Amino acid sequence: MMTSTMARTFLTCMLALGVACGDDDDTDPMDLGRPDMSDGGLLDGNVEDFGLDMEPVDIGTRDGMTDMMVLSPTSDQILAVREAELGAVDLPVDGATVTYAIEAVGSDPAGFFVQDQEFGPALFVAVDPASLTPAPVPGDIVSFTATGTDRFLGQHRVTSIASFTRDSQDGDVAALVQDVSSINDVASNLRFYESELVTVTGTLSSEAIFSGIGLEQWKISTEVLDDPLFVVRSPMGLAADETYGIGCTVEVGPTPLWRHRAEAMAMAWTMDDIRVVDCPEFSLRDSIATDETEMLLRFSRPVEASTLMASDITFDNGLVAQSIVDVQGTIVVVETSMQTFGETYTVTVSGVTDTAGGAIDTDDDNDTFGGSKNTFVPGEGELVFTEMMINAGDLSDDIGYEWVELYNPSTTASMQVRGCVLSLRDGDGDPQPLRWGFTFEPQSFSVIGGRPVGDPEGIERLRIRLDDEAEAITISCGGSVVDVVDYSQDDFPRPVGATAQLAASVGDASINDQPFAWCATPPSLDYSATETLLGTPAAVNQPCSGGELIISQYVEGDAGVQAVEIANAGSSSQGVNACVLELYEGASTVAAQTFELPNALTLEPDDTWTICITGITADCDLVADTLVFDGDDSLRLVCNGMTVDRFGQIGVAMVYSTGGGLSSENQTLERSCTVAMGQTNASAPFDLLDWTGTGADSLNDETGLGVYDCP
Repeated sequence: MMTSTMARTFLTCMLALGVACGDDDDTDPMDLGRPDMSDGGLLDGNVEDFGLDMEPVDIGTRDGMTDMMVLSPTSDQILAVREAELGAVDLPVDGATVTYAIEAVGSDPAGFFVQDQEFGPALFVAVDPASLTPAPVPGDIVSFTATGTDRFLGQHRVTSIASFTRDSQDGDVAALVQDVSSINDVASNLRFYESELVTVTGTLSSEAIFSGIGLEQWKISTEVLDDPLFVVRSPMGLAADETYGIGCTVEVGPTPLWRHRAEAMAMAWTMDDIRVVDCPEFSLRDSIATDETEMLLRFSRPVEASTLMASDITFDNGLVAQSIVDVQGTIVVVETSMQTFGETYTVTVSGVTDTAGGAIDTDDDNDTFGGSKNTFVPGEGELVFTEMMINAGDLSDDIGYEWVELYNPSTTASMQVRGCVLSLRDGDGDPQPLRWGFTFEPQSFSVIGGRPVGDPEGIERLRIRLDDEAEAITISCGGSVVDVVDYSQDDFPRPVGATAQLAASVGDASINDQPFAWCATPPSLDYSATETLLGTPAAVNQPCSGGELIISQYVEGDAGVQAVEIANAGSSSQGVNACVLELYEGASTVAAQTFELPNALTLEPDDTWTICITGITADCDLVADTLVFDGDDSLRLVCNGMTVDRFGQIGVAMVYSTGGGLSSENQTLERSCTVAMGQTNASAPFDLLDWTGTGADSLNDETGLGVYDCP
């Protein structure tokens, strides 16, 4: 067993060094080195190796560091705060150096960072510096008592402090800076770098995407690391001021490394935090028609609006630029004359510069696009949420694996997402704008979110992460809600490693509000070649197993006559594999009897399956002498572990009745044809509003049993 002293030594090594603790071969269980990193020594087996894996406590070295690096007293205090249980604490931090102070930006709070040694650990204190006296600034040596901690989107934060003092202003901030440009595990071992003062030099290798209100981010690639979870993040507008964009090599920092779940974020809060090393020439990257009289131009860097006029934009095939509608950073919206749908146009731009005055590259100033037809901004119900990867299991910390799917149910209208935003109710992320030019063609599906394995066509990449338990997701356009799904409802399916999908026959934004309209993706639909992830991204959903099955007839007789009919009330075939009918006696919450439906059975629309007690004269599919129930018992239809429909409220012994003479006792009841899907909350109150009957003691148990006749 590892002693507490030894365990602390190992933890001290990991957090204090921030690099390899032992050799990097990762073959010895006691080797705590980071993969593929120099430990300052040589490989195992060499006599000059500074730390041998044969020893039980192999600390190893890093260039310029001693073999037994230990935490300073202040670092030990910072580590104690990081290790403490979240919530109320009473932990001192004495003599820490303030490395950076920030104002609030969007949903990011104001605060300051403290650190004592180059390789950490470090803390983010989410307390507005302006609320403290004196306000902490970089280089201050400060002491305080941490009184509250939390972890927000993966980032450890001190949320409240007491007894704050400035001890001196002699802190050597430069001595705490780590250059992570040649380190390959900044994202994969983010816990070792979080909040520490870093610099990085690399190339911006993606377009900017939304990163919270007032912020944007780019993927950054260094000489040793090309990881989509390593990004540069800065306030919107800073890129225009500093004239950087995709393809530019930049140096960022020194700034504390921000964390958003699994993303490592090199922050550029101000112009002083980022320097452009080199950029390719200013160019036109691509173009797209968004309407029959509108198109977008996207440039490699932010455009200086004053240098662009409609006359600078020319087309072939008779198309004419009428006006410049808007300039949004790298995007220019152009009004054109009437386009011919399907015609190919070439656009050429001259005279325009970027915001630093860089002229457009004459070898890269043109692009081709196809003419558009008329498009519409979607109104209420004109886009429909049809699938959601709510919980990707072990991959959930990687925001790239969670996504939603939207469907355009129109048979004729193309929907253009001008002014549309995607938002989550619980505040985990800010409303995210969908990019102009993203169009939903009639009866098409598109994925919004991360990067589903397989990378289907029609994907809008946004950094979203769906709460696993309680949230609603909304798309709004022009300030009006188009569709919303609240998946915090008790009976909403929230599978792990599979999507929740809207039943294949449903494409209605009013129906997708109901949990019964959703199911877990069937097990056979694995869309990933490398992971076990079930779903149908950007494709038609498959029928839910039992998703449109209902209890369509209920027979409870005073002479021991009982029967139940199950029907397919949908418009597509329904498999009944893994479906069972459960019988609950009185107020019991444990099923007294369970009856399995045949695994190989498929019910076509309006087809039925019936179960009857022994002795009934009707032609039943299953006869069981244990099908014995009274009017105060409950029935539940379950498929793949999920409630599909029910009769009665489980846990409540009640004879249900209406003023019109209907009763769950001594009657034959038939389900109304207005019911297309079952009731999936078996513990909710129950009534007979969706049922019709033949009156008390009128047992038409053989008449119509097994026949579901709804238009």
